Amino acid sequence: MQVMDYSKYSLGNGTEIYVNQSGLYTHTFVDFNFYSRNGENNAAKTLANMLLMQGSRDFPTRQAISMAAEKQYGARINGKSLKIGDLHETGFNIDVLTVESLTQGRKTFENMAALMAGIISVPRIDSGMFNPEYFSKKKEELLLAARRKMMDKDERAFSGFLKAAIGENGFSADEMGEEEAILSLQNTDAVAAYEETIRSFPRKVYVGTNLNPEYIAEILGKYLGALPAVNTRLLIGKAPEKKKPATLEEMSEFDQSVVFAGLPVDVPKSAREREALGLLSIYLGGYPVSRLFTEIRMKRDMAYHTFSRMDLDLGLLYCTAGVDIKNKDAAIGIMLEESKNAAEGKIPKKDFENAKKFIVNYLQMIMHVKGRRLDFVEKAILSGKPEEIDNYEQRYRNVTPQDVIKAASRIKFSPITYCLQQGAKK
Repeated sequence: MQVMDYSKYSLGNGTEIYVNQSGLYTHTFVDFNFYSRNGENNAAKTLANMLLMQGSRDFPTRQAISMAAEKQYGARINGKSLKIGDLHETGFNIDVLTVESLTQGRKTFENMAALMAGIISVPRIDSGMFNPEYFSKKKEELLLAARRKMMDKDERAFSGFLKAAIGENGFSADEMGEEEAILSLQNTDAVAAYEETIRSFPRKVYVGTNLNPEYIAEILGKYLGALPAVNTRLLIGKAPEKKKPATLEEMSEFDQSVVFAGLPVDVPKSAREREALGLLSIYLGGYPVSRLFTEIRMKRDMAYHTFSRMDLDLGLLYCTAGVDIKNKDAAIGIMLEESKNAAEGKIPKKDFENAKKFIVNYLQMIMHVKGRRLDFVEKAILSGKPEEIDNYEQRYRNVTPQDVIKAASRIKFSPITYCLQQGAKK
């Protein structure tokens, strides 16, 4: 059986490094992350990370950082902020050419590691404050991003559905923070968030590279080893409790409605059952001729889009569709009927085989994409299931119809439905 080739290293300060090495790669991709609980001071943590990219002591502006990266044969470095389960993640990505014959002996990876370390360790904080002009600009950018997200009907509907299904907690909180929290941010709040991040938050680095993993660990140790010691143990929390069966509708200014239907799932521990539940969701609404697409879109032409997802962090199978208001009840009815049939194991063999063939072929196509591999490693580590990494290249291949039917018994027909209705009066 083929397994993913990766190496793990730990620096003395608690920084963990995971390296996937392949001769197929020409670039090295570095994914550096700080982790904390989502929903705790998200706005300040996100803004602090944005401000770090505005300059360090050695490269005092965003332009200077970009130019320093560009000199390494067009390398790139970017900041990020996102959510994984109930964890909040901030950090940086590096993409740099590292084939020696193409870089004329230049130590491109080491130079980019040094650049990133400077951004993290010696930011432009003077007299206890970030640059006031940069702070104001980035705060405004964060506020606009949060408002723009709520102007996206699918984003707003998903947020409303999550709160209807699981309430307000780390799994449903927006990674950027709420608008009111962003508006109230002061410069000193961002500084305090940065200091807490450096001093307290677990950090992990995921690297996809053509270089020797020992060399990667050596260079990262050289530039990140001086960071404060932290506790590395922070995992995605237990799936949240679900609310009782309910139906919630909210009005909006959009010209289209978005509906959701969710069913609680008793989350399994074994990789085989987890894959079986994932394949069930693909059969239901995860590929071009899925049950939902066939019944809602093709046969009845009542949805602009429709799909399902099995979210094992949430312990929730949910379906969604974008529909005209006249079709919302019918679409929800079909989603619940198809979900109930799937939960009862009523899955035609041909449909199972089509869904399995689709996902296996898709995974084969993206198997060697660095970002996908590193995301898989990260999720396995944060879920406390590092043993699943070895199965990366074999996922879904051994799942049988019987596996899916057995796993389907974990789905509880206790539906929570949500509709973001179009055309609210102003």
